[in-house]
Amino acid sequence: MKRILFIFSAILLFTTVSCVDNYKTKTAKDKNGYSYEYVVNDPVNTRIYTLDNGLKVYMAVNTDEPRIQTYIAVKAGSKNDPRETTGLAHYFEHMMFKGT
Repeated sequence: MKRILFIFSAILLFTTVSCVDNYKTKTAKDKNGYSYEYVVNDPVNTRIYTLDNGLKVYMAVNTDEPRIQTYIAVKAGSKNDPRETTGLAHYFEHMMFKGT
């Protein structure tokens, strides 16, 4: 069993490392004049807008399904807590995502 687990882990590690591609981004403007970045050869044509406050918005249009879906990625966590205010990331998580 340990041998199978080791082989599976090695295959998983190899495929993860080999799947890392170097991608190239370019800059363009939309029809309203807003600048955005995009990754060359992206199959879903995702646009990456950067707001004035530094927040990045990733937008991909899917005309097959009439709905909107959002994700929020926050560069915050316990490793990013300032020494003088430990627990700040956990508090931020509750305020942003749980409303408590």
